[in-house]
Amino acid sequence: MKSGNLIFAMALLVALAVPVSLAAQEHPEAHPYYKFVDLGALGGPQSSFNGLAVIINNKGVATGQADTTTKDPNYPNQNPFIGPPDPFIEHPFRWKGRFPLVDMGAFPGTNSSVVNWLNDNGVAVGLSENGTIDPLTGWPAATAALWTPGHPPESLETLSGGNESYATLVNNAGLVAGTSANGTSDPYSMFGYGTQTRAVTWKNGMIKDLGTLGGPDAVPFDINDAGQIAGFSYTNDSPNPVTTPCGKNIPTVDPFFWDGTKMINLGTFGGTCGIPNALNNKGQVVGQSDYKNENIFHPFFWTSPGPMQDLGTLGGSYGSATWINDASEVVGYAALHDQFNHAFLWKPGQKKVKDLGILKGDRCDAAWAINSKNQVIGDSGDCFTQSRPFLWESGAIYDLSTAFPSNYSQWSEAVFINDHGEIAGNVILQNGEMHAYLLIPCKAGTKGCKRVTAGTAAHSAVVTQNPTAMRQSGQSISDGMAAIRARLNRRYPFSRLFGTDQPK
Repeated sequence: MKSGNLIFAMALLVALAVPVSLAAQEHPEAHPYYKFVDLGALGGPQSSFNGLAVIINNKGVATGQADTTTKDPNYPNQNPFIGPPDPFIEHPFRWKGRFPLVDMGAFPGTNSSVVNWLNDNGVAVGLSENGTIDPLTGWPAATAALWTPGHPPESLETLSGGNESYATLVNNAGLVAGTSANGTSDPYSMFGYGTQTRAVTWKNGMIKDLGTLGGPDAVPFDINDAGQIAGFSYTNDSPNPVTTPCGKNIPTVDPFFWDGTKMINLGTFGGTCGIPNALNNKGQVVGQSDYKNENIFHPFFWTSPGPMQDLGTLGGSYGSATWINDASEVVGYAALHDQFNHAFLWKPGQKKVKDLGILKGDRCDAAWAINSKNQVIGDSGDCFTQSRPFLWESGAIYDLSTAFPSNYSQWSEAVFINDHGEIAGNVILQNGEMHAYLLIPCKAGTKGCKRVTAGTAAHSAVVTQNPTAMRQSGQSISDGMAAIRARLNRRYPFSRLFGTDQPK
C-alpha cells in the first residue's frame, strides 16, 4: 500500500519500560455501541485513511485512498508523497453510507493520486501524479489536485519554476492551502524537491505564496473556516549542529500562524524545533516545541497575542498536543516519569494535563483527535508493534477493537472522529493487508451493532523505570522520538519533510 501514512504505521507510540497493572473501571450502562464497516478497496488489495487530517466530515462522507487493479508502470520508482512502493495504481475513494466506493480518479493517464483533507461540502484536496518525471528528483512528478463531488480532479497551479505541489488543506469556505516548489535551489528543501518548499493558498484559480519566517521553506499544517493557517517554517538558512525532533543538520524550525495577511512566529521554548499540529476556529494553535536540551519537548497551546503556553507532561521529558476543538479542549500524549507516554486531555484553566489512562494490559497510548462532544480517539498498545484504537468519553476509556470481527484485530488504529461520533481508522487483516474502516454509532439490537468494552480507569498509575527492559527492547530515547515524529507527521513522508543528512 502506498499511502503516506503507512510508511510509519507500525511505529505508533513510545515506551521504555515494562507494563504495569491498572485497576479496571467499568460503566456497563454507558458503553457505546458501534457498527464496524470495512471499506475494502477499489479492486486492489488495500486501502487506508490519512491521520491528523479531516477525512470523515460532519455529513458522514469519508475519503481515503485505495489500490485499483491497474499495475503501476513506474513501480518501484514512485512519488514518495503517494507512499512507499506498491505495484498497484492508487486512487482516492469517496464513501457515503453505501457501496461500491466511488473512485475519485487522478489526472489523465496511468497515474496514482491521494487525498489529504475533506470539508463539509465534500470538497477534497491532495495530489496526483501527472505523467511526467521530475528532472531534479528522478521520481514521477505529482501536483496539487482538488476534487469536487461528481467531477474529475482539477489541477491547481504550481509556483513559477517549481515541478511539484501538494494541496493539503481546504476549509468550508473553499480556501485551499498546501505546498509548492518554486525555482530557487534549496539544499534544505523540506520535501526533498531540490528547490524551496513554500506554503501557499489557492483561491479562484490563483496561487499565493505566504512567505516564510526568514528561512527558505514553510509548510502549512491546519486551516480554519476564517482562512487562518497554522504551519512551520525555517527561520534561517543555517543548519544546526544538534539533532532535534525535527531532524539533524537543518535550520531552526518555528511554528507560525497566518492571520490572513501576515505570518506570525509563535515562538519556542528555547530550542530549534517547533511544530503545530492543529488549529481551531478561534485561531488557537497546539503542537510541540523543544527546549535548549533537544531531548526535551513539550506540548504547547497558543492564543493571540501569545506567548505559547507550556502544557507540561505527566512527569517525563516529552509530550505533544495533537488536536484542539472549538471549545479549546486539547488532546495529545505525554511521557510519565519512566518515559511511557499516556494520552492526555487539557482544558483552559487546568494547571496541568489530565492523564486519560490506558487500556488494560497495554504499555502506552496517545490521543489523536477530540470532537465537539468531548469524545477522544487514539491508539493504545505495547509502544512498539501492537496497537488497538480507543475511545475516551465521560471518564471511561473503551477498547474499540472489541467492535471488530474476530479476524480484523491483528493491528488497528483510529485516526479521526467527527462531531457525530463516527470514527475512521485502519486495520491490518490476518493476511497482512490493510483496510480503511469506519465505526458508526448504532443502537443496541440493530444488525451488526456491537458494544465496545471499557478497558481501565481514566487515571495514571505509578510505574518504575526498568533499564534492563530498555536495553532488551533495542529502543533508545531518540528512537522513541523518531517514532512519535513519524506518527504525528504521517500526512507527509517525514524523511522528506526534514532531511536526516547534511545537505550536499
